[in-house]
Amino acid sequence: MDSWEKMKVSEKKQAATVGEPPGTYEELIRVIYDRYAELSKSYQKIFLYITQNPNYIAVDSVHVLAEKCGVHVSGCVRFAQSLGYKGFKDLQAIFRHRLSTVALGFNARVRASEDDIYPAYFFARAKDF
Repeated sequence: MDSWEKMKVSEKKQAATVGEPPGTYEELIRVIYDRYAELSKSYQKIFLYITQNPNYIAVDSVHVLAEKCGVHVSGCVRFAQSLGYKGFKDLQAIFRHRLSTVALGFNARVRASEDDIYPAYFFARAKDF
């Protein structure tokens, strides 16, 4: 059995032990981190990339991810399936949700700081008149 066949067997074993997919980014990272030592080299590459570049996973295609990780597109799809997702798009949805909530949090903080800054500025200026 060559290394390519071994990798396929390893990935099939990983896929066979799948339960319910993680529902949040935090759960996803924890599940993968706990399984890291058991992951194939391809899956480890994908995991390292997605943890270091979560915003790119939210917006890039599976083809871009595969290229950046140095793996085949089907490896990225199987990686997602090994976690219980139907495919890459379902995995990507976790990253998109994370990105959208982070962006909303930032915008809300900006608005809150504006509310704190502008009234105080205008009230201070009103005393001058």
